[in-house]
Amino acid sequence: MQLTKRQQQIFDIFLEMPSEPRTISDFTELGPERTTIFRDIKKLAQAFTEAYGKSAGRYGELISYINDGGMPGTIS
Repeated sequence: MQLTKRQQQIFDIFLEMPSEPRTISDFTELGPERTTIFRDIKKLAQAFTEAYGKSAGRYGELISYINDGGMPGTIS
C-alpha cells in the first residue's frame, strides 16, 4: 500500500512514541483543522484495514495495536 505524503506524516507521528495517547496538538505542524485531522486518521486507518484484509469497522483496534508497538499485517 502506498501512503500519501500526509498519511505518512500522520503515521510517523503515531510511531514516534507508540505507547503514548495522541491529542490534536500532536498534529499542529500539519496545519489541519480539527475535523480534517480526524477525517485523515480515519481514512488512513481504513486504508490499512482494507489493505490487510480486515473490515473497515476494526480500524480503532488496528490503531490501538499499532500504538502498542505492533506492525500492520500481523494482527490475528
